[in-house]
Amino acid sequence: MTGFKSKFIDGTDATAYQEMIAPLIHEVADVVSETEEPRHDGYKNPVFYVPGRVGIIDNCINGRGQYSGKTLEETREEYPGVLLGESETIYTEWENSFKSPPVEVTEARFLEMLEVLPPVSWVHGAANTESFKISERLFGDITAIFCKIGNRYFEMSDNIRMPHAEIVKRCGELCKVTP
Repeated sequence: MTGFKSKFIDGTDATAYQEMIAPLIHEVADVVSETEEPRHDGYKNPVFYVPGRVGIIDNCINGRGQYSGKTLEETREEYPGVLLGESETIYTEWENSFKSPPVEVTEARFLEMLEVLPPVSWVHGAANTESFKISERLFGDITAIFCKIGNRYFEMSDNIRMPHAEIVKRCGELCKVTP
């Protein structure tokens, strides 16, 4: 295929066209790199948020809300207590706020939750232990988790990926039972 040249339908040489538009592509790339928004106060993904409230108010770019265009001070007029923070850190804090320690529940509650939705990771373990997770999440990766140790039943909210052994350990600490 030596000497083959790409041509457009109208017969224009594709290589000549590429040479013609190359300076335009570089010019556009330079403009885009010049207009990239620097991050504010050293945060990777800064956001305006109110502590204790789930949900961000706005992303922060160049010290202003991405959608509102308001500064932090201007945003405080509408949202008293608003702060600037890192989105990932704030999300993790919200997710952790949905976790709850194990509490003892009735067998009826355990069975009711087992039958509500198809369980996730339903495990029948050693020493008469059993655990499952509700498939519907409370927030992010947090879901309701149920555990049976002997003839005692427990409920807690935590990460849906928590392994059976850890669930049994946490619930076993509550009732001072070593599975």
